[in-house]
Amino acid sequence: MNARRREAVDFVVMGAGPVGLASAIALKQAGRSVVLIVDNVSEMDAAQAPSLPNSLDLRVYALAPDVIDYLQGLQCDLRAHERCQPYQRMQVADQDERVQITFDSADYAWPDLGCIVEHQLLQRLLWQRLHALEIPVVPMHAQSVARADEGVLVHGENQSVRARWLIDATGAQSSLRAQMGIDSSVHDYQQSAIVAHLKTDLPGVPATAWQRFVPEGTIAFLPMPEQRFALVFSALQARAEHLMTLDDSAFCTELVAQFGAGLKRAELLGPRRKIPLRRMLAQRYQQDQLILLGDSAHQVHPLAGQGLNLGLRDVQCLLRELDQVPIQQLSRAITRFARERKSENAITVMAVESLQKLFLPSSGPLATLRRLGLSGVQRTGAIKRLFAELATGKLAAWGN
Repeated sequence: MNARRREAVDFVVMGAGPVGLASAIALKQAGRSVVLIVDNVSEMDAAQAPSLPNSLDLRVYALAPDVIDYLQGLQCDLRAHERCQPYQRMQVADQDERVQITFDSADYAWPDLGCIVEHQLLQRLLWQRLHALEIPVVPMHAQSVARADEGVLVHGENQSVRARWLIDATGAQSSLRAQMGIDSSVHDYQQSAIVAHLKTDLPGVPATAWQRFVPEGTIAFLPMPEQRFALVFSALQARAEHLMTLDDSAFCTELVAQFGAGLKRAELLGPRRKIPLRRMLAQRYQQDQLILLGDSAHQVHPLAGQGLNLGLRDVQCLLRELDQVPIQQLSRAITRFARERKSENAITVMAVESLQKLFLPSSGPLATLRRLGLSGVQRTGAIKRLFAELATGKLAAWGN
């Protein structure tokens, strides 16, 4: 191979999703030399367009306040953008409309409980910041990774990149993870999430996130600008497949019938997509000079909206451990990061999975336990605040 070799940098980041971009930006701001490797440049090119496309992105994130604040520190100001929607209330209800929990940011003197953000908006702001920092971007489909001179050598078709450390942020299907011998445990939930954008006549405060546990699964309406909602409808596989066969009108009729809670009308604003759901936990977050971040290390059920929040907290924790540590002495700091995040992410993933099992369609003792639990949290202020602080990243347990 006629490879063009570069001088070794401190970090090479592979993966151009939000976690990969944020880690490259954070490392550069911390004074580390970094190169970003991407498979293709389509999203990089999209970030250079004069404005966001009018079409709505089906990839939507519910970002917690601590994560929004961290992105602000990377000079990625989501709150200032008109397509970012803060929400102040969250209503969580069982099939029985009398059994519900309502979280309101005003109860705790918080400005909001989080923000709903389209993937394309977050990517655009991160790419713009990356370019402002003049971080080198190498379009390259990596073919192999080899150890070299106390670091790694990433080989592509006609070039190679050398680094002391390699960050894998390529996602749940990471080939690097397997190539470096890191096993993972995978569990198929036998569910899929149907995602879409719609208009509804839901009552109450516009900036309210709704989550309802129904016989068909879990329905979440996430508030968007201009009175729109992003839908996440998680259902058992066979039911999800049936819902996808319905035309738009029949699908909305089913949605209204299932949701209740005053919903009388729903109108789809574009296509639907079905996403299979699974849990994945890597057995290690570090192997030699490789570091796993985000979905490369963990995947979680979308029930609590924690997926990207966990990935960006990985970045925050890594940079905190690396702070002021000379590049030649990073091994111990990275080991601490890997141990801390593996433990915290595993706890979160399993907690969400326990909730997912509790709220599967059921009757009898399990349904009774679920209703009692929701009612108890709503009546007990201290427990309710604990749930709110966990969800919004305001507890020290999340590494803040």
